[in-house]
Amino acid sequence: MTIKHNEKRILDWVVVIPIVAIGLVYIFSTLFFKDNLLYATSITLIIVTVTFFLLIKIKEAIESYDKELKESQMALCEKAMYDELTKLANRSLFKDKCISEIYRAKREDHLIAILFIDLDGFKTINDTFGHNIGDELLIQVANRISSQVRKTDTLARFGGDEFVLMLVNCKSETNVTHIAEKIKNSISKPFDLANEEVMVGCSIGISMYPNDGQDYDELLRNADIAMYKAKESGKNRVVFFNKNMYSKIIEFQKMENSIRKGLENDEFILYYQPQVYTHNNEIAGFEALIRWKKGDEIVTPGVFLPVAVQSDLIVEIGEMVMIKAMSFAKKLHDLGYKFGKISINIDNRQLQKGNLLEIIQDALNKTGCNESLIECEITEGFIMKDIESSISLLQSLRKVGINIAMDDFGTGHSSLSYIKQLPIDTLKIDRTFVKDIPHSEKDIAIIKTIVALGKGLGVRVLAEGVETEEQKQFMVNNFYPIIQGYYYGKPLPEEKVIDFIKDFQNKHK
Repeated sequence: MTIKHNEKRILDWVVVIPIVAIGLVYIFSTLFFKDNLLYATSITLIIVTVTFFLLIKIKEAIESYDKELKESQMALCEKAMYDELTKLANRSLFKDKCISEIYRAKREDHLIAILFIDLDGFKTINDTFGHNIGDELLIQVANRISSQVRKTDTLARFGGDEFVLMLVNCKSETNVTHIAEKIKNSISKPFDLANEEVMVGCSIGISMYPNDGQDYDELLRNADIAMYKAKESGKNRVVFFNKNMYSKIIEFQKMENSIRKGLENDEFILYYQPQVYTHNNEIAGFEALIRWKKGDEIVTPGVFLPVAVQSDLIVEIGEMVMIKAMSFAKKLHDLGYKFGKISINIDNRQLQKGNLLEIIQDALNKTGCNESLIECEITEGFIMKDIESSISLLQSLRKVGINIAMDDFGTGHSSLSYIKQLPIDTLKIDRTFVKDIPHSEKDIAIIKTIVALGKGLGVRVLAEGVETEEQKQFMVNNFYPIIQGYYYGKPLPEEKVIDFIKDFQNKHK
């Protein structure tokens, strides 16, 4: 029985009961108080008034309950269909609308575009400024996208920093591209958050009905694939789906799953490439380089690291490398070997998480390794991207006692005014400047400048990629940097490092 039906019955009784009550009470009163008609009439009126008042209160209570019930139902309906933060449609409502539009498009023969929009750099902002600022950014992003589309289109937030837009009655792919570029350019403009100007970008993947899919799931999946292709191609761009992408994404997912299993099964191992002082032929250290032992096969990092970086598995891999390298450094030290330092590459994703210092300290505690045996390699590109934050990070590492090498030096955009402020211990000359030595005058000039800069700053200079006797002799005759490359040795598995140290030291006594 519905509330409205109950209300009608109550209203009927509000009229009927007083009339019946008046009759019954009056008859009873006149019979009981037949000698005092006025008294009987008074009692009748009092009883009827009280009855009428009670019925009115009952009616008001039912109306209030009905109002609260409707408001509660509306709130539940809104929560079930809309994103609580941005007030946009949620995944469920978007799916319903998309399915409905696909049926209409089949009947009327028109195009639908699904745009999968993912923010670039949102995680960094969330980690840097906190979740409240991150939420405010998502609200502003939602407003900017909404301002670029029609009322007939549907924009939804799928969670995190993912938005999905359905454009209906599309004229052509060119028209869709124009709208997508407008959205991308709008998001690329600065956001004012907590009195700070914050910049993000977005990668947009697009699938079109009917060419890229005949149903909701297929269209959404293919738009998602195109979005990942946009990320892979450099981010902050618009990419349309094509069928070649699907096979590549399947390969990516297989590799990602295989890497996860490899981590679970401890299949990743470290090789170590020697670094040698050219002025006295002493071992300066070893660089730890990851390999993947899949059965009898040794897989090089070029095969799996790109997938690990894109899937954020590089963070877990980086922590594993740290533990293994520190454990080996402690082992060599405890056995009494002089080996300099073990260099560990730190990926940008590890640096962006903001907890590198805690991770390093935890690894040192777990392994019992002395911090003086370790050097962290950080790329020049990352350091120069945010120089102030980099200086603060490097200073905190130095306080712990960790040496720092600037990797790939010369390939980024270093400013000499900042280089002198950086608390670094080693400059690593990128192999691109070494491979044509001694025949390239330009490379010779660059190396000469870097070596002079290193000496002036009081830091070590290491040349990567030295492979030939000619290259080695040229370095010795002119610059005396530390050398790393195939000339002294290819990367060695852990079990062969001790033999290398013994042989090298015996050879150069």
